[in-house]
Amino acid sequence: YNSIGNVIKTLRVFKKIKVTDIADYLGVSKSQVHNYENGDTVITSYCLYQLAEFFNVDVMFFYANLNNSNIQNFGVFNEPISNT
Repeated sequence: YNSIGNVIKTLRVFKKIKVTDIADYLGVSKSQVHNYENGDTVITSYCLYQLAEFFNVDVMFFYANLNNSNIQNFGVFNEPISNT
């Protein structure tokens, strides 16, 4: 089972980013970030948009990669996904 939280966590680990860095950027606690990643708390659309900016991806990146279990299959990490 994959969720947006799994995509967030996989992307964070792949980019070697600390939970603290994301928590500070979003203005939430580390445990809240863990709750997002584990699917214990539904992430708001606003926070998801902020994460897209933080990771430099289009917000649709999180939805487009729901079925990818292998990080190597994820979309481009350094550029936003084109809207065209």
